[in-house]
Amino acid sequence: MSAFFSADSKRIFSVAQNGTLLLWKWTPNRSEEADKVIKFQEFKMGKRLKVGQDKPNAYAVTDDDVELMTELEREAATGRFLLEKRSRF
Repeated sequence: MSAFFSADSKRIFSVAQNGTLLLWKWTPNRSEEADKVIKFQEFKMGKRLKVGQDKPNAYAVTDDDVELMTELEREAATGRFLLEKRSRF
């Protein structure tokens, strides 16, 4: 498998061993539906592991951390890549 980024880092082209080309497109914000799915997955994982929602050792991002991030890192923290096209060769 191989993956390539576009020059502006807004698209990813990934090629699987079976010849399938996947084109991923950057979206700046996550949809409400995607947030619900992520929260549900976290709930299921917490339920299976029998842990509470509180994570006492979780790292909280500070303003100093954000200042050290590149523009791409700041943008990546707020959005995601969605599958735009699938082609088989």
